Amino acid sequence: MEEPSAQLHSRSWCFYCPSFMGLTADADSPFIKQCKECMPDHIQGRLGEVYNNDEPCHYKERPLGQDQRSSCPNGTFYYEDPLLRKESDISTWLTDRCVECPVGTYADASDMTAINKCYNCTPGTYQHETGSSDCNECGSGSFQTEFGASKCDDCAVGGYCGAIDSCNGGFKSCPGAGIFNNETGSNSTDACKLCPAGSFSIEFGANSTKRCQQCGRGTYQDEQGKIRCKSCEEGHLKIIQGKTLVRIVVQ
Repeated sequence: MEEPSAQLHSRSWCFYCPSFMGLTADADSPFIKQCKECMPDHIQGRLGEVYNNDEPCHYKERPLGQDQRSSCPNGTFYYEDPLLRKESDISTWLTDRCVECPVGTYADASDMTAINKCYNCTPGTYQHETGSSDCNECGSGSFQTEFGASKCDDCAVGGYCGAIDSCNGGFKSCPGAGIFNNETGSNSTDACKLCPAGSFSIEFGANSTKRCQQCGRGTYQDEQGKIRCKSCEEGHLKIIQGKTLVRIVVQ
C-alpha cells in the first residue's frame, strides 16, 4: 500500500523564476520559496535556479528592474573595469554599465568590435560632444592631424589650406608679392587680397594690410597689388604719402 503524499491543488500554480531572478527561501519560513531579482547586469544560468550572482551579462547591460539584457546603444561603451557589482554593497549597483564616449571619440553599436571601447576620431575629423556615434569632418579652411580631437584648427593667416588631415592643413602662402590675407580659416586664393592703390609690398605670404607699405615722397601707385611704386614725372610733385596720383604740378 502506497504511503499518502501531498497533492497539488487543481488550482495551484507552479512556475520557474525568470532568467533575471533566482529561487530563494523566505528567511522566516524556509519552506516558502520566492523569486529574487539578480544584481544589475546579472542573470541566472537557467530558469528556476537557486539564487546566485555568479553570471554577469557579458558585454550587455541589464538595469535593475528590467527583465531583458541589451547591448550598449550608440555613443556608449560597455564599462568593465574597475566597475564591480557586490551583493553586500548596493552603492556598487548605481553606476551605469553603459557609459557615454568622451569628446574626441565615438562608438557605433552596429560595430561589434567596439563593444567595450570607444574609437578615437581620425585625422581630419573631430567630435566636441560626448555620447556620439560618429565624428564630424573638419570644415573647409580647417584641419586636424591628431587622433581623438575635439576640434579642428583654423588655417593660419597669410595664405590658405586645402587639406583637412595634413600638417598645417597643407598651408600655401598667398601667391606672389603685393597681396595679403589677414583672416584665418581660408581655403582658396580667393581669400588673398591686393594691396590697395597708393601702396606696395615685396613680401610673400603677407598676413596684414600693414605689410603693404605706402608709397613715399616723390612716388605714387594708381594700381592695386603692386610690388613697387612709380616715380613722379618730371615737373610733377607728390607731397602726401600714400596717395595714388600726382596732384601738384610744379610751374
